[in-house]
Amino acid sequence: MSFDFSSFKVIEYQPNQFAHEASAIIHLDKIVFNATSFNELGSPGYIRYWFDQDGKRFAVQAVKKQAKDTVTLLSDRKSKTFGMYGLDLIGYIRGLMTDWSDEKRYKVKGKYYPEDGVMVYDLNTAMGYIGASYANGGK
Repeated sequence: MSFDFSSFKVIEYQPNQFAHEASAIIHLDKIVFNATSFNELGSPGYIRYWFDQDGKRFAVQAVKKQAKDTVTLLSDRKSKTFGMYGLDLIGYIRGLMTDWSDEKRYKVKGKYYPEDGVMVYDLNTAMGYIGASYANGGK
C-alpha cells in the first residue's frame, strides 16, 4: 500500500535561492545582515552606518579604526551575520519605508561599492519576507 499524497501540496521552498546575495532582513526591532554582506565588506573589524533619508537608503561601510561613530565587529567571529539593534535606529529606518507593517519582515538586497568599502541597501526595493521566499508580489 502506497502513501496517498492527494491532500498534500508541495511547499515552494528554495533554501539557497538568495544565500549568495548580500542582503539584510528588517525586523520590527532589528536588522540582520547576512554573511555575504560581511564577507563582501572584507570581514571588517569596524563598521559605520549611513542613512539617506531622501533616497530611502541606508549603508554599511567597513572602516579600519574604531571611532565614536563606528560599531565594533569581531572579524574572527564564528557567525558572519551581524545586526543593527535598537528601536531608535530601527524606527528611523521603518519610518523611511512607506509600506511598513509591524506584522512583516522585509528583505532588501545590498549593492557593494568596493572602491569605498560600502554596501548600500535601497529601501525602495524592500520585499516582504517569509523564511527563504519573497511574499506579497515584492512589496
